[in-house]
Amino acid sequence: KFGKFGDDLYSGWLAEALGNNLQVQFWQNSHGILPSNCSRLQYVFDVTQIAFPGPAGPAFNATEDHSKWCVAPAVPWACVGDMNRNLREEKRGGGTLCAQLPALWKAFQPLVKACKPCGEKRTFSPGI
Repeated sequence: KFGKFGDDLYSGWLAEALGNNLQVQFWQNSHGILPSNCSRLQYVFDVTQIAFPGPAGPAFNATEDHSKWCVAPAVPWACVGDMNRNLREEKRGGGTLCAQLPALWKAFQPLVKACKPCGEKRTFSPGI
């Protein structure tokens, strides 16, 4: 996106362009973090916990991970990029590369353990 776009990449464009809700993992240790957004047709949820599948798979908070990616909860869209969800990023150029590939989606989607719901401070585990 162009820096003068002036909106969040995920809730301001990507979710609508893909026609799906998104669960977004990003660096959440900066100022001005944007909350999960349910104000548009497609919702954007901030991932709060990540866990690798299996009984021995490690789990950790999203604040411990600097990666930037998102997945649609129920259809095979997965994206990897360079944009966080915070106020400063609305004025910065950047982007994400998305693919509708079941194998890629199956690699990322199970990592989402919990998301922050819209308008609430607690987290929820997404239905998969």
